[in-house]
Amino acid sequence: MFQLTGIRYNYTTTHTLSFPDWTAAQGDRWLLTGVSGSGKTTLLHMLAGLRQPTQGTAIIAGTNLYTLSGNKADQFRGQNIGLVLQKPHLLSVLTVEENLLLTQYMAGLPQNKQRIAEVLSILSVLEKRKSMPHQLSQGQAQRISIARAVLNLPKLILADEPTSSLDDLNCMRVLDLLETQAAACGATLVIATHDARVKNRIANHLHLESVQTVSGTL
Repeated sequence: MFQLTGIRYNYTTTHTLSFPDWTAAQGDRWLLTGVSGSGKTTLLHMLAGLRQPTQGTAIIAGTNLYTLSGNKADQFRGQNIGLVLQKPHLLSVLTVEENLLLTQYMAGLPQNKQRIAEVLSILSVLEKRKSMPHQLSQGQAQRISIARAVLNLPKLILADEPTSSLDDLNCMRVLDLLETQAAACGATLVIATHDARVKNRIANHLHLESVQTVSGTL
């Protein structure tokens, strides 16, 4: 489903992150772990095409991700990759439904209110479809974020620290939702986390050590 090879990212001339090669099959479940500063979020963003590495390649669903640019990159991401970021990043001037319609539009897909209602209903937030983001609780906003990630039936779902601020009960609920929705899409699921409660839920782990190096010694 995806293959990362030779990925390196230069933050500055003296601070480089170098990552292990990584391959995952369609439908796999993976945890991306490591201490703060090891590059979990950076790697997740490069896997999503939100950042370009200094060096290396990413093949996602048979496409060389870093050869895409502009609208093609946005459409590929919208059609193939679902993102659950640490903050929901919903547009404050749009309702929940309008935010999700925008997700379909940005992917170059038909705007489908029936699909939106279906996903919101599965995640038990259908009654919030006309609400503004500021009217949502933290848990509701997170469910909307998951709805947005799975709306376009992606091949890959990426979740960045989705349980870090949750109590034990809601932590397990969010993991259940992510795994259930990934299974419904047939998607590969990658969760970046330092949350010890998550580690026994998923068998495949990629652990990032401290990977800082000095430019010129690579």
